Amino acid sequence: MQAVAQDAVFARSDVISLHLAYATAKHSIIGRNAISGMKPGALAPPPLST
Repeated sequence: MQAVAQDAVFARSDVISLHLAYATAKHSIIGRNAISGMKPGALAPPPLST
């Protein structure tokens, strides 16, 4: 097993699912740049309203 950069994971994945308890510190753990870097047709989470 090897470490892979977050942007590479997003670029290669069909679906990203992240399950965390909400906390202010985790609010931006996945930003717009990461989601916009997903491959075409990938399922992306909707943005959270603040």
